[in-house]
Amino acid sequence: MTYSSQSVIQYSDYNQLVWGSTSGGALVTTNNNINYIWGPGYGNRGLNQDMSSIIGLPNNQGSGSGYNDTIGYLSPVTTAQTITAQQWIGFLSALNRALYHQNQSNVSIATAPGFNRTIEVIASVQTYLNSAASGTGSTRGYNTRPIPNGAKSFPWIVANTASNQSKTFNRACYWPTGNDARWFYNSGGFIRVTVTASGATNDRSAAVATSINDLGQIDIYGTSNSGFTGNNQSENKNKGYWNLGSTYTILGGRYSLAGTTYAGSGLLVSMRVNGNTGDGGAGNNLDIMVNLYSGFGSTGSEPAWATDNINLTLTVTIDAFDGAYSGSVITRTWADPSFS
Repeated sequence: MTYSSQSVIQYSDYNQLVWGSTSGGALVTTNNNINYIWGPGYGNRGLNQDMSSIIGLPNNQGSGSGYNDTIGYLSPVTTAQTITAQQWIGFLSALNRALYHQNQSNVSIATAPGFNRTIEVIASVQTYLNSAASGTGSTRGYNTRPIPNGAKSFPWIVANTASNQSKTFNRACYWPTGNDARWFYNSGGFIRVTVTASGATNDRSAAVATSINDLGQIDIYGTSNSGFTGNNQSENKNKGYWNLGSTYTILGGRYSLAGTTYAGSGLLVSMRVNGNTGDGGAGNNLDIMVNLYSGFGSTGSEPAWATDNINLTLTVTIDAFDGAYSGSVITRTWADPSFS
């Protein structure tokens, strides 16, 4: 690039910053540019924001550049064409909005772009672009959206039994397309899963219910998870939407230890991502599998509880936390997830 103080303004410089190529317009994913970060993007880049009308950051959001509330836009330019102040405002506004959304330092310039004003070179502009790209998805959502059917209850009833018992329950969180899912996560959204139990009518059922209620909740982020908030004996925090894969991975579990009366009673929670990937996404389905176990009992003579009924209700609750929360500098342009 020739973008430096005292250099002739090249159309290719602007196009590289905005579109990633000298000609501009087409999506380029081999280097960090505003179209890749602010626009629809590809894979774990892209916020799907409007590239044609961008407003500078309000005064209270730290733009530090003096072009607050001015409308800018982004469009490719060609040789001998004037690059307008509005085009530079569009570029800087989109970059600063992405950085602000990620709680990163904004680009600050001494004089806002404008007619008859001196053009200021931002020497570290590519560094800011790289930071905005690497920070995509790092901001956590702050509010839940009122999405129907977030809670689903399942009864587990087994008549008098003198054997180990297990039962699998499945839930799914899904978006209409893979792009909706990846924009949700790229914006910093996450899914919270809470597993609880109620209605245990005897000691055998209570042994399972206690383990379930001890586990707590878990938040599924882009490339990691929070871990369950309670007592978790099978923790795996290094998996999230982008790296769970299409086969079930155990993320947590809680069960009675060997040698106790109710050994092996408890649960394991596993998840996977599959389905439509859109433009480089991981999939539009987040599948949740809960395996419940009721141990048969200690060795030797069977205790009286071993032939008890199993009777409890499992509830799996899913909440979606949106990265485009109220008051944020990006707009929600993706569909809500649904639950089944």
